[in-house]
Amino acid sequence: MYTKTILDLMNKNEHLNSRSILRSIRVVYFALVLGILSFLAVTFLISQDFKFDFDKSDPIIFVNLILFFLVIPIGYLVSRVMWRRIEKDLSLKDKLLKYQTGFLIRMATCEGVGLFSIVGLLLSNNLIYLVLTGIILLIIFYYFPSLERLELQIDLNHTELDELQK
Repeated sequence: MYTKTILDLMNKNEHLNSRSILRSIRVVYFALVLGILSFLAVTFLISQDFKFDFDKSDPIIFVNLILFFLVIPIGYLVSRVMWRRIEKDLSLKDKLLKYQTGFLIRMATCEGVGLFSIVGLLLSNNLIYLVLTGIILLIIFYYFPSLERLELQIDLNHTELDELQK
């Protein structure tokens, strides 16, 4: 006899329609943004004596810059490659499910670098990390999955856009 576990229930991607898929993409987006902002707020609450200094002897700054200039573009490129492979004859629901994977990769790369920046701020109290975190948050805000952005990224037609707007 087979009993269902919570993992079995979580693995079901039974969306009623394409709007519910878009809604879940946006929920993940806002959860990632809130995670970064809440960790940043906690860091500000527990830290004190902030300084603003580009300390050349701090290896975390250089690692953070390398991650920033390497990982974020890689996430962008990987997601674009994934989205180009979405066939035009798929249903809107299937297109959005494939879009979701690339979107998660793009957001995860940004979030990882953002959280690393906040850890740098937490360890050193150096506000230079706040600048990097701010830039990363601006990039994340730019990635918001609006209908216009979806239209450009996965080449939706007017019928599919109308279906999402209902």
